[in-house]
Amino acid sequence: MIKWLIRLVLGCLVLLVIAGVVFVYYINGIARSAVEYGGTYALGVETTLDSVDVGLWSGELELAGLSVANPEGFEAEHFFRLGKGHVVTEAGTLWEDRVVVPQVTLSGLSMNLEKKSGKANYAVIIDNLGRFESKEPASPGPEPSIPPAKSGKQYIVKKLIVENIEVQVELLPIGGSLTRVPVKIDRIELTDLGSGEGEGVKMDQLIAIVTKAVLSAVVGKAGDLPAEVLNELGKGLEGLGEIGTAATKVVGEVGNKVGQAVEGVGKEVGKGLEDAGKKLETGLGGLLEMGKKKESEGKP
Repeated sequence: MIKWLIRLVLGCLVLLVIAGVVFVYYINGIARSAVEYGGTYALGVETTLDSVDVGLWSGELELAGLSVANPEGFEAEHFFRLGKGHVVTEAGTLWEDRVVVPQVTLSGLSMNLEKKSGKANYAVIIDNLGRFESKEPASPGPEPSIPPAKSGKQYIVKKLIVENIEVQVELLPIGGSLTRVPVKIDRIELTDLGSGEGEGVKMDQLIAIVTKAVLSAVVGKAGDLPAEVLNELGKGLEGLGEIGTAATKVVGEVGNKVGQAVEGVGKEVGKGLEDAGKKLETGLGGLLEMGKKKESEGKP
């Protein structure tokens, strides 16, 4: 009798372990599908995620290998790829329709911007973002692994950090020589995403916000970019909606200059369409000097 009881208890423990493993695998699969669907839906190109690990009790998530494919016809393997991500949630809200997220940290983002033969991959992505924001279908992509009705979980993100960003810009003018410009951005900080609306933002909106923030920060490094690329990026971003109600801060070698560009990219780029590189940089410098002058005079 005792042997049978021991076997029964052991059998129950084994079943519980198996059930736990299956449940975790199932939850991780749902989270992975939500990210992949959100990126594909917002950007109009295939988005994949190598792995996601959800801490059921801690409320923390680990992401690895988020990759956004390059639009068809361009050479780089991906438009952007993220090395890893760490997400901290309020564990009690993880199972609710609205998840509170104190912090998201995305590290090691590499982005490829290409323009060749009069076509630019960033123009395709921006066009898809415009259709996404206008609720029109984006460019045809792979069939999502979960339907829109089941991907409606919303998030209130108190702080979102993107760090160690490397952007490779390649421009091959018709009849000209190839120009390669590396752009490095140390850190972008977005705060209070979704809190202003009170309803949160969905995963596809979060991915769209991050993409726009990085592209806007690239525009902020006006002096490093070919004017042709800067003009097109500026015009495209100007046609999109605001990054959000988020307060935005970019930290790095260009400091506040990039931050100003991220917060007001449409206005600044609109002033510099004829000679975007020089005018954007001059305008940003003037804003900084004006701010310093007001601060020294004690004006608000």
